[in-house]
Formats: sequence, C-alpha cells, structure tokens
Amino acid sequence: MKICTNCNVILKDPTPICPLCRCIAQENDLVMGFIPPEPGAADSATKEAYPADSSSARDAVESGKAVAIYPGNEEENPEYPYADRRRKRMVFVTRLYLFLSFFALATLTFFNVGLLHHKMWGTLLTACFLGYGYLTLKFTFQSDLSIPYRIMMQAIYIMGLVILLDLLFGFHKWSITYVCPAIIIAMLIFIFVMMLVDKANWQSYIPMELVLILLAAALVVAFEFKIVGNIYLCMGTLLLTIFLFLGTLMIGGRKARNELYRRFHI
Repeated sequence: MKICTNCNVILKDPTPICPLCRCIAQENDLVMGFIPPEPGAADSATKEAYPADSSSARDAVESGKAVAIYPGNEEENPEYPYADRRRKRMVFVTRLYLFLSFFALATLTFFNVGLLHHKMWGTLLTACFLGYGYLTLKFTFQSDLSIPYRIMMQAIYIMGLVILLDLLFGFHKWSITYVCPAIIIAMLIFIFVMMLVDKANWQSYIPMELVLILLAAALVVAFEFKIVGNIYLCMGTLLLTIFLFLGTLMIGGRKARNELYRRFHI
C-alpha cells in the first residue's frame, strides 16, 4: 500500500510517483499520513511523512496532524484507483503468450517425437525464440527500469539466445568468439554516447559499465576452458570495458565515487 502525504491520498497504483502531484509516494505496512487543515484554517503544520512507529509519528497522531493508516483501515483517506491500464494489459498479454507458448511446444513435441519420430531439435529451437520473447515481455516491457537499462537487458538476452543457437547447431564457438564481444562493444559505444547526451545523469551508467566488465571477463575465463576460439578479440573487449570504466572514474571524480558508494558501498 502506498500513500501520497502531499495529497493525503491512498494509491492503489504500484507507481512510485503520485499521479496527482508527482511527489514521491510512501510505501509501508504502516504509514503516517498528514491530515490537512480545514478549509480556511491557517496551514501551520508541515506536510511530511512521519516514520512509522516513531515518537514523532505518535505525537503527530495525538495532536491530530496525522493519522495511522493500516491495511484494511483505508476509510480515513480517499483512494486513487489503479489506473495503470497499460501495465495490466501487458500482464495479460504476457500470461497469454506464456500459455500459447506451452501449447505450441507441446504440439511440436507431439508431432516431432510421437508421429514423425524426429529429434527434438526443432522443438528446442522454437523454445529458444519463445523464451526470448517471454523474457522481453516480462522483464523489458513490464520493467520499471529506464530505457538504457532495458536495452542492456535486451543485449544480455540476445547473447544468451545466440549461445543457445550455437549449442543447438554443434557449438562451433562463433557465438562466444565473435557475436558476444561484438554485442559488448556495441553496448560500450551506446553507453559512451548516452553519457555524452544525458550529462545530468551520466553517473547512472556506471553500473552498466561494471556489468560489461563482468561479461567481458567471463569471455576471457571461457578461453581458459577452451570455449572461446580467439582470445585477442575477448581481451580487447575486456580492455575497452576497463578503459571506459577507469576513464569515467577519473573524469567524474568525486561524483563517480559517490555513485559507487551509494550503489555498492565501496
């Protein structure tokens, strides 16, 4: 349950921002909501969210400045209805897609194995693409992440998809040796451009740089297990990711270090 302490309205919509005043909504099992003064009365109270189960909250309730709102006790405040129709439609579409995917895979398995006595390669190949579609619907279109992070997730999904396709067709290592490094380099260029364009929030792309470093390092480690055929492209990709990260830290200075501490406490 969420509440906007500025509007004094309970929000059923899962959005973190009040749709009425665009203020940050509070989310707790117990929320101390501000009670505005009567019309025409002097607004002497401060509009703030009182921490639950604190002395300031109890004092505010006793003085009549706030009301304790529990689940099931929402009659004290007006409600803002669940209005995110797009999210509800996407949830329905995702569930319908998942049901149809299982039906299609079951049908393919029945025809390939039961009637035609073929191998499962066709079914597995279809399952790869259907799984990619489900991940896209579930964790990209329904995600609350920003667009750059959604693009990052799509890049990771594509890397996983091409690796599965390589495995299905004999694993000739083309996916890990060439495609994955190319995707990582493309994401590096994308992050660099976005940091130049979105100058006010350039530090928010630091976690994406760290993810790319981990992915590139995984390719180098894979070479030690004879999974990658060309170490030079993988090493070059890893060096590029480290170079961009170190450049961000050196140029960003204290703001970059503060972002690392805020997200990872390092």
